[in-house]
Amino acid sequence: MALPFSQACENNKAYILPILQKHFIEPGTVLEIAGGTGQHAAHFASEMPWLRWQSSDVPANVDTLNLRLLDAPLPNLPQAVPLDVTQNDWPVTNVDYVFSANSLHIMPASAQFDLWLKDNNARSGIRDFETVNRLAEEAGLTLLEDNI
Repeated sequence: MALPFSQACENNKAYILPILQKHFIEPGTVLEIAGGTGQHAAHFASEMPWLRWQSSDVPANVDTLNLRLLDAPLPNLPQAVPLDVTQNDWPVTNVDYVFSANSLHIMPASAQFDLWLKDNNARSGIRDFETVNRLAEEAGLTLLEDNI
């Protein structure tokens, strides 16, 4: 069976890695939200063995995500867990770092991507950075660096 693949993940993992290595320096657990194809999880876990990389995705996508994670048998890369960020009961505790990529997109207002997202799911759409940052701060998270 072919592993799931995202060209966006393939394109940006080399750019993201040094940024993570700059901030994720202490051993700990990373919660990856919206792990998708697992390409980021497998790559980052292999390059940062001091981290336990706990990937997650919505319940419907976990089996697909786990295809790649099981294909990369790393001691610091457990199987993904189901996580719906709209729910209050999260299955992961004692998290030191949070990572997500390719899940919040900032695009020009004229882009049709926002309409496409909303057509597929009325609760989806491009998020306003200030709103997302405020919600993160209210949850006790701190923005370390903004990388575009």
